[in-house]
Amino acid sequence: MGGWGADYPDDQDWFDIWMTGSGNVFGGYSNPDYDALVKKADVRADAKKRQGYYDQAQKILIDDAGGGFLYQRNYMFPGEAVRPGSHDYADDQANVGDQFWSKVSIASH
Repeated sequence: MGGWGADYPDDQDWFDIWMTGSGNVFGGYSNPDYDALVKKADVRADAKKRQGYYDQAQKILIDDAGGGFLYQRNYMFPGEAVRPGSHDYADDQANVGDQFWSKVSIASH
């Protein structure tokens, strides 16, 4: 499972993550039609045309089920999610909001 939070308020920030070869597509999703629509949208100055391309790309992505789309409104911060005695917990919450759980362990007390 991965997550994404907007870096800036533009649809481009959400659609480029599903482009073929993106470093954020861990499942290997690829669709040339999707890529073409996003590329067209990314360079359009006309907001209505731009949104139209993104809307078409969104339909392709959803129809292809390029990923499982979840929305989680709440965040787990270290104090809530990690018990005292946990070791090797890394958090970059201050920067992008990712938590890395792969090396977490609970020490005996």
